[in-house]
Amino acid sequence: MNTPTQYQKVLSSIWGIISSYDADKKIPAFGFGAKINFPNLKTNGVCHSFPLNDNPTNPEIDGLNNLMNCYVNALKNM
Repeated sequence: MNTPTQYQKVLSSIWGIISSYDADKKIPAFGFGAKINFPNLKTNGVCHSFPLNDNPTNPEIDGLNNLMNCYVNALKNM
């Protein structure tokens, strides 16, 4: 079993709080300061802010499990 990163621990801790303030429980989630290789994002260098789900027109993520999956996928594409 993989040990969660510090970011994953924080995301898990705050998900219940931030999702309670959103009616549809879908939260826009962004990464920052990375050189990424996402198919939907056209960038040639460090991206200072990018949607974790690789969808620039709809960065909302539904549920904590999907957020964690998007986070892990983003790490693989850096």
